[in-house]
Amino acid sequence: MVGKIMVSLVSLILVVGVVLGVAIALHKGSKDDAEQSTKVQMKANIEEFCKPAEFQIPCFKSLDSVAKNDSATMKDYLLASLKVTGDEIKKSLEVVEKNPIDNKTDPYNHMAVEDCKELLQYAVEELQDSYSMVGDTELHSLGDRVSELLNWLGAVYSYQSMCLDSIDKPEYKQDLENGMRSATQLTHNAINIVAKISTVLQAFNVSSTITTSSNNHRRLLGYPTWFPVADPRKPLDNQFNTITADGKEIASKPGGVVFQNCRIVPEMELFPVRFQLASYLGRPWKPYATTVFMESELGDFIRPEGWMIWQGASFEQTCHYYEFANRGPGAIINNRNKSFRNFRLLNPIEAAKYTVDRFINGNDWLRYTGAPYYLGLGGR
Repeated sequence: MVGKIMVSLVSLILVVGVVLGVAIALHKGSKDDAEQSTKVQMKANIEEFCKPAEFQIPCFKSLDSVAKNDSATMKDYLLASLKVTGDEIKKSLEVVEKNPIDNKTDPYNHMAVEDCKELLQYAVEELQDSYSMVGDTELHSLGDRVSELLNWLGAVYSYQSMCLDSIDKPEYKQDLENGMRSATQLTHNAINIVAKISTVLQAFNVSSTITTSSNNHRRLLGYPTWFPVADPRKPLDNQFNTITADGKEIASKPGGVVFQNCRIVPEMELFPVRFQLASYLGRPWKPYATTVFMESELGDFIRPEGWMIWQGASFEQTCHYYEFANRGPGAIINNRNKSFRNFRLLNPIEAAKYTVDRFINGNDWLRYTGAPYYLGLGGR
């Protein structure tokens, strides 16, 4: 009898042990599954956030600080990305400062480097403003700040681009390009991500409405002090005139050049020889140049082809050149340059996108400048 009891007890202990072992194994398996599921979700979040970015690897690396935080929000991802971008721009500034050019031996590039330092400092400040704005904005309201944020980030990218464009010493320019590559790629990514922020927010299950509201911190710039207004701008005999040369490099970056209700006529000194020197409405300096002439008087000195290609590039395939309701002999578009794939005459609905009201949100801030303006088409 005792033997049977002992056997029963041993059997019971074994059964309990097996049950406990199974329970522990199941608990451990459940915990591992949960951790694996979290890792998969975090990886999916990072991939979704970086999907609009052109430079994927730098985007992923910029999120290292939040990659292991399973409670990170889309706002945390954006803040991390902006912080790393700002840090890289500061490194770019250090690269410029460590490579001075002697003013006596190369005055042009010396001045260009000094300008470059100033431009990159502006870029750092604009990035800090962008970071602060995102930090002070509720997650669900980020969509309301898209226009403002894109303007800031667009300026950050332009400052870097202008810095590089100002250098014409090949070996020095190459060093700068290498030193600034990470910063420019991350800024490029930030612009594309913010431009698609509604899609990104949806991927993070955040409801948001995108508005085009701006702020009243914008201001009108006066005539450049370095450009003498009184001096004639007549080109040399082997040169030509282009009224515009827009430098937009990123398709999703806001901006462009719009002439509305303007008079495009030659200076008095140019007038007698206006047909001897070719004059064009513009040529694309960068791939996504955007230029619009509308409701303006175009003088007879404008070449019939209107637009000139940028030699050595194929920007005429990607830029956007538009005209609408212009007048004068230079406004005839029958012989416009057919090389420009996206050139066309706008209809009123399309042209309205480039008015003061919609293109620069003028009604939100021009009222504070005291300058006269009208918002729409036709002087209204």
